[in-house]
Amino acid sequence: MDEGETRLDLDSNELDSFDVSYLAEALTQNKTVTELFIHITLLQDNNMGDEGARALATALKKNNTISSLWINKNDVHVRGAKAISDALVTNTTLIELNIRENPIGDAGAQELGNMLKQNECLQTLRVAACGIHASGAAKIADALRENRSLTHLALYSNPIGNEGAMAIAKALTVNHTLDHLRLYETNISDDGVIALANILPANNGIRYLNLMKNDSISDLAVSYLQGSIKSNKTLRELYVRGSTNLVVE
Repeated sequence: MDEGETRLDLDSNELDSFDVSYLAEALTQNKTVTELFIHITLLQDNNMGDEGARALATALKKNNTISSLWINKNDVHVRGAKAISDALVTNTTLIELNIRENPIGDAGAQELGNMLKQNECLQTLRVAACGIHASGAAKIADALRENRSLTHLALYSNPIGNEGAMAIAKALTVNHTLDHLRLYETNISDDGVIALANILPANNGIRYLNLMKNDSISDLAVSYLQGSIKSNKTLRELYVRGSTNLVVE
């Protein structure tokens, strides 16, 4: 590994856990790589699985330069999520974690939630399409009540439903650090929207809220949401059904 390299992109290189283990060992010594991308955008999978995630977690406990880690679409389950989460409890440099499209489920979300209660540097967490339901969303929401570093949360394409949205809304009554929240395609309907709408007048953190592709949201709920943002001074972008920003400057 080149000691002068700052960005290492291994997208679609068909890496397995064995390959990632060697990479992780090298990262324990490397002091220049700040961004690591091990994911898929085309047809060739990286398939590091839980073993690869555990190897990376070991590296994260020793490496103090990596600030961004993308491991989406890598067949990481709850054991891998736990390993990464445990490492981030003490890691002080990683500010972005993309673990989307890995089947970590609600148990994995709980591990991430436990981490967020203790981590003080992670700013962006992408857990889209991870099989997270209301209970998993509630664990992350519970962590948001204590966390003061996370600014971007992408939970889209998880069936968290109204119960999950309500849990997040409750957390946002005390959390004013989070400013980007992506909840599109999450099975939210009127009750979830109303819960979020009710906290917006007093929340001075959220600047971007995306609720698109939740087709059960009624016109009445949209109107209620629009009414609630009239007294909000920080929200700049709000999307519910289409690409039109509902926030009028």
